[in-house]
Amino acid sequence: EIPVARRVLGEGHDLTLTMTWIYAEALYSDDGATLFVGSDDGYVRQFVVSTGELMLRFRAHASRLYDVAFSPELNLLASCGQDQLLKLWRGDVEIDAARHDAWVHGVAFGPGGRLVATAGADLTVSVFHVTEGGSFGFRSELKRHEGAVTCLAFAPAEAGGGLASGSVDGTIALWRRLQEDTDATDSDA
Repeated sequence: EIPVARRVLGEGHDLTLTMTWIYAEALYSDDGATLFVGSDDGYVRQFVVSTGELMLRFRAHASRLYDVAFSPELNLLASCGQDQLLKLWRGDVEIDAARHDAWVHGVAFGPGGRLVATAGADLTVSVFHVTEGGSFGFRSELKRHEGAVTCLAFAPAEAGGGLASGSVDGTIALWRRLQEDTDATDSDA
């Protein structure tokens, strides 16, 4: 069954999309015109915000999808999930994939879109260089957590583009020296 989004106008809301599936993550494109939604069923859906129209729907992962991120600079969508994969997409075309040793809970693009980081259940943060064509270059693994890494976020470029990661062990690690052209390095957090 194809999930249906319907437009519901209500007090304080311009648009409400009511779905027949559970979503895992939602994010806007930089211009706010598009909404990307990843869901428990492994699908990514792309909606027009102004109308609620479903533009694109594709199966991104064989099992549960945990997170999505978008790089407007490279026009790439990243998705990750329970199948231990990080995938890069242009539209519904898979550009590249990287396997991890455990579930991948989170994904984020760095400022400029040339770095993508993942939060892994294998206790690591993996940082990938993304080539101009949208495929993976080198991969660095950052290890500081003693439990599954569940979330991460890049700082804006003006703030140095560092990375923060959070874990079920109750720690937050700050990775300050991430580089686009050489291996990422850990810093004192």
